[in-house]
Order: sequence, then C-alpha cells, then structure tokens
Amino acid sequence: MNSPHLYISTGGINELPATEVAESLYQLNASGVELSGGKYIPNISERLRILNSKIDIQIHNYFPVPKKPFVINLASRNDHVLSETVNHIKNSIDLASLLNNKTYSFHAGFLLDPHHDELGGVIKKRSLNDRRISLDIFIERVRELSKYALNAGVKLYVENNVVNTNHIDVNGEDPFLLTQSEEIIYFLNYMPSNVKLLLDTGHLKVSSVTHGRSYSEELDTLMPYVGAFHLSDNNGKRDSNSGFDSTVWFWKYLSRDIDFVTLEIYRESLSEIIKTSELIRKKITG
Repeated sequence: MNSPHLYISTGGINELPATEVAESLYQLNASGVELSGGKYIPNISERLRILNSKIDIQIHNYFPVPKKPFVINLASRNDHVLSETVNHIKNSIDLASLLNNKTYSFHAGFLLDPHHDELGGVIKKRSLNDRRISLDIFIERVRELSKYALNAGVKLYVENNVVNTNHIDVNGEDPFLLTQSEEIIYFLNYMPSNVKLLLDTGHLKVSSVTHGRSYSEELDTLMPYVGAFHLSDNNGKRDSNSGFDSTVWFWKYLSRDIDFVTLEIYRESLSEIIKTSELIRKKITG
C-alpha cells in the first residue's frame, strides 16, 4: 500500500499569491503544497506548470483566486452565484488535470449566500433555504460535476463545513450543509467513486461541540468514508487552524488507508509547520 500524499496548505497567508508561498515551502523542503486562497495570479497555467515541475501540488476550493471575489456555493438558489461557482469549479478541475496529482477539493454548500467578507466571521441573518431541498440540489450538482471531473481524469473531494454557536444564534438553525455525520453519510451514499470525503478535523471539532456531540464519536462514525484529511486543532468554539502535536485528539485516526493529508495550520511559522509535517509523515508511513 502506498503512503498518503502529504501537503501543506498555503491558505494561512492570503496577502501573497499562493504560488509564492509554495515557492517558500519548496525552499524549506516541503514534500507537497496545497494551493488555497491568496492573491489573484495572472497566467496561472504556466505558473502551475513551472511549480509542478519542482514539487507535488494540488489545488483546493477558492483557487485559482478570481479577479472579482465571490463565495463558492453549489447549493445556491441564486443563478448568478451558481454560474460563478460551477465555472470556477470546472476551471479548477481543468487545471488539476494538468498536475501530477489530479485532485480538486471544495467545501460543501450553504443554505444562504454569504458575502465573501463574512467568511470566517459573523454571517448576517438571512432567509434560509429548505435544508433537505438544498441538500438534494447540492447532491445533484456534485454528481454532474463528477462527470466533468471523470472526463478530465480528476478525483473530487468534498469538505465538511464548520458551524459555530454564533451562526446558529444569528440564523436560528445551522445554515451550512455537511456539519453532522448523518448528513455527510447521506450525501456520500449518492456519490460516484470519483467523489470522496475530505474530513477537516478543525471543522468537525467545532461543529460537534456546537451540536452537543462528541467529535471523537463523530470521527469514529465517519472514518469508513474518509478519503483525505485537512488537519488542524482548536478550542472547540472557533475554527482557529491551530497547530498540534502527537497528543492531539485525532492522532490515532491517521493511517495509510487515505489518499492524502493536508496540514491547514495558520498560526505558526512555515518552518514550524514543516516540523509538524515531518511528525505526520512518520505517523502515516510507519
């Protein structure tokens, strides 16, 4: 059995183009980089080609960053938001098909359309779409995109969302899809083989605490469905993308039976994140 690919996310440094952060990680001998967020990059295909010749890369969610910011939402009922979302995802799939590791991951949908400035903070109260209808719409759209990805030879990974108590206090209910194990499994049961779960441990911890659940029990339930991990820790109240060591709650779940692992740590220096990646490497290759 091959060991999972190991990546470090560029998502914590949004003031620079992700490719520049990737170059810095390459100089620090990172084994792989997941491009996420950052500044708009012109001539992206050529830059990715050069970068991919040096280091293993893959792309995630809001990459490549568009000139005009928007929020990806495949469950949107707004035609303009949906059109932008589908076009972005198809473009990302096309770029992923040019890379050595042909994968693309993105977040689950929402019951509302937040403004891009609200992500990671307070999302104002809006009228929420019906949950089951939105989930079924999301399923249908992911299935359609899976066909596009299959033709491009690309695997898709859908990431669980994060909900905190503030989101529910403002909106009266959970405004995000795929924050609890039952809904995640329901979704996955409708997915073809080239769509897998990207389990974000930081998201799962906060969402579980918000819903009054055990995050370890939630992960126990979801482990048979996990295709890849985004790894970070937090205090259970806010998704802070904090670092961790081998005493972290999810350590025992890391194994070789997954496709890739991405460190999504934003609160430490790149050199410290590299050290954590070496710790992870020993765990998943041991």
